[in-house]
Amino acid sequence: MTQRGTGFRWLAALGAFGTVMALAGCATVPPPVEQHRGQAVFERLGTVGLRVELPDAPGLTLFDGERGGGGGMGLLQQGIVLAMTSRLADHVKSLSLGELRAIEDELAGLLERKGLPVRRLSAAEVTLDKLPRHPAPDGQVAARDFRPLKAQLGLQRLLVVSLPQVGVNYPFGGFVPMATGDPMAWVAGEAYMVDLQSNQYLWYRKVRVLRGAGKDWDQPPSWPALSTRWFEVVEIAKDQTLEHLARD
Repeated sequence: MTQRGTGFRWLAALGAFGTVMALAGCATVPPPVEQHRGQAVFERLGTVGLRVELPDAPGLTLFDGERGGGGGMGLLQQGIVLAMTSRLADHVKSLSLGELRAIEDELAGLLERKGLPVRRLSAAEVTLDKLPRHPAPDGQVAARDFRPLKAQLGLQRLLVVSLPQVGVNYPFGGFVPMATGDPMAWVAGEAYMVDLQSNQYLWYRKVRVLRGAGKDWDQPPSWPALSTRWFEVVEIAKDQTLEHLARD
């Protein structure tokens, strides 16, 4: 890679890191309440929309609101940490998302077995972060306003799985990893069904699964123990989500 190319890569990485830090400091809305409204989730009211959002590839996360990290870093510190973790980050990016993408087929199959027709939706039809904010989210009402989709899509309900955080969670503070532990494979996000008339959750499940490889994690270049944990957390996240939704 040329010096200029390397510089652009560093700038892009620093920009992404800074965005994560900025978002971490934004005001938050009330967290949704985990729930399952029983038979209302599977009531036969027509086709259910299904939207699954995943990143293009797994990533290495250096900040996590629950484990810590990242606070007070300047650009120089960020650059040093990114350089220190670049080999691991490249490996994490190479991990397959195939098993996680399969959750769309499994969710569709679950609904169809309950007698509900399913319409799978593309990013062109529904992109979650482009939806307007709801004026009064309260944990029962979704933070995004899904109501316009009722007329646009001709649907009564929308089932969403949004997993933006997949890969390896390795929070840093300053130049060193946080005392909270070694890197952990993780899948994190949320899954929910929204009534497009009321914007209320019919079902909500927080998704957050982490598994560490312990002191044996640092095994470059393939990091086998950590990679094994990655596939484990994918299966656990899928199973927990499907099992929680399937109950009525």
